[in-house]
Amino acid sequence: LLGLILVITQGRIITPKRGDVLLLMVPLFWQIGHVIAKNLPYNPYLIATMRNTFGGLLLFMFALSSGLEFHPLSIAEGIIIAVGQVVWYLSIKRINLSKATAIITPAPAVAIGLSILLGERFTLYHAAGFVLMTLGTLEITKVKSERRV
Repeated sequence: LLGLILVITQGRIITPKRGDVLLLMVPLFWQIGHVIAKNLPYNPYLIATMRNTFGGLLLFMFALSSGLEFHPLSIAEGIIIAVGQVVWYLSIKRINLSKATAIITPAPAVAIGLSILLGERFTLYHAAGFVLMTLGTLEITKVKSERRV
């Protein structure tokens, strides 16, 4: 968490904006959904299908009301997300949710690489935050995870 705070604040005291608060709420809702899904008696394929179906319908209603146009690459993106969710739900049925979550935290490394390629500014606070997140990830992977089937 300290690493995330460093990245967001860049070492300064800030007044959180609405977008900051919304962004920080994402992991909370993400984890609530995964805790619920992990304890459901259904297979991961059904969970991912239902989550994508209802989420897609909700987003489709927002898209229609805002006049957004459909792009064919949206189908590819939907397939990629669906496959990723199935793999995720298969994994959390077998290992601790906290460990699974920690293992996927290297995603910021990909974001860092892409932002540099796109010409974004990479600061010492980004580096320090990334190091702290990585150390936390390495520490949590030491947790013994029982295989659950």
